[in-house]
Amino acid sequence: MIENIRSNRLIDLLHEENCITDEERDYLLDQPNNFYKNDALLHWMRTIAFEQDRPIGLKVLECFRQSEQNFVVELLSKGGGNS
Repeated sequence: MIENIRSNRLIDLLHEENCITDEERDYLLDQPNNFYKNDALLHWMRTIAFEQDRPIGLKVLECFRQSEQNFVVELLSKGGGNS
């Protein structure tokens, strides 16, 4: 999954929706290339308890949808991407 995420627009959307802080956005955008951005983004996503914090989990999924990455939404909705 790490190589398939288009992170720049997604990071902006996550920030606009208050899913990530200014500092988190800056950290993600400061990564040297897409591989490292996606790795950092996936690490951040692993810190979210999607089931316990349902509102933020739904916002994250909506940000993926808005950034036209429905394949990621489908994968996460089915419990995939947990490695």
